[in-house]
Amino acid sequence: SGPVGRYSTQGLEEIFKVSPLHPAHHFRIHLWNGRDAKRSAESLGLCGPAASSIAHMWHMPGHIYAERRLLPDAAWHQEASARTDHKYMLESGVMPYEIHNYTHNNEWAIRSLIAAGAGQKALELAKNFSEIPSHPTKNARDDYGSILSYAPVRLRSVLANFGLWDEARKLEKTAYWGKEDADTGEMSFLARYYFGTGDAKRLGELKTRTEALKDSKERALVLKEIEAFGLWLQNKTAEAVAILKAQLDRRAYDFLVPQLLERAQGELALEITKDKLQPFTQKVYFVYKIMALHRAGKTKEAKEVFEMLRDNSLAVDILLPIFKHLDAIAKEFGYPADWRLERSDLTVVEKFSRGKLEELG
Repeated sequence: SGPVGRYSTQGLEEIFKVSPLHPAHHFRIHLWNGRDAKRSAESLGLCGPAASSIAHMWHMPGHIYAERRLLPDAAWHQEASARTDHKYMLESGVMPYEIHNYTHNNEWAIRSLIAAGAGQKALELAKNFSEIPSHPTKNARDDYGSILSYAPVRLRSVLANFGLWDEARKLEKTAYWGKEDADTGEMSFLARYYFGTGDAKRLGELKTRTEALKDSKERALVLKEIEAFGLWLQNKTAEAVAILKAQLDRRAYDFLVPQLLERAQGELALEITKDKLQPFTQKVYFVYKIMALHRAGKTKEAKEVFEMLRDNSLAVDILLPIFKHLDAIAKEFGYPADWRLERSDLTVVEKFSRGKLEELG
């Protein structure tokens, strides 16, 4: 950790002996963020309460939780940060773009909520980004890093991660959708959207749009995806599967597991999800892994993964269609309809900091 870390740590311990809720918890988190996250563990539950009216003090523990891959905990803190920002704005009359860290706090909150499986909250916050008034120099839609520039990007992340294609249909006709960029990232998202809604006509039109882009490896990958999705919609399953298999080392296709299982492609579903067993994986990926294992008759392994999903899962939006896939499996395993659980190793100090989010703003 070096002399700076050693001397700083010694000084911090002296401060906390005198004042356990000193704002220096914020410094301790910065000190070890990206270096040795566990060294700041004692400050995670105390940083927010040490200065509860400052959004960034709730935000910073989220960095450590994210680094430790405790994604629901990161989401809790980012939502706490967002609520604190919102309360301050209501009380002071300032605009979001006048708060230095507003974009960072809230954009990270959306990503954290996605990872934690909190789809509805993530969607609401992403839509809220589009509702924030523009400003020619502080919040212009075309200025990279502005709140409005993030709005369509994060909205697409939420829709794609949870497969909310019916919601996408509604939003596409509104200002929330934003401008469709002419780049491979946008083309890949639209390919998933049109595939998810079974729109073969628009998928064909998208191929033409993608072919017009500058030649690149990413463009070639997207064109292959469009071809595979088109074949799938024509019920040419074998040809589609052959293309997808050739891209597995370069693309993640977990979202295809439900469709694969519907067409008796359990072997490919297992292959797609084979590397998705880490306890820190985004919550939606657990669903695909459990489904693939269960269909393959690997009941013991499926239950082990389900147990991993359940731990630290209170944020999961179990009413979303993606999580409804697990209802019958949960019943078979003897779990209650609401199978979510608190994190098993949540400390007393962490519990101390986690009052009701609604009280923050």
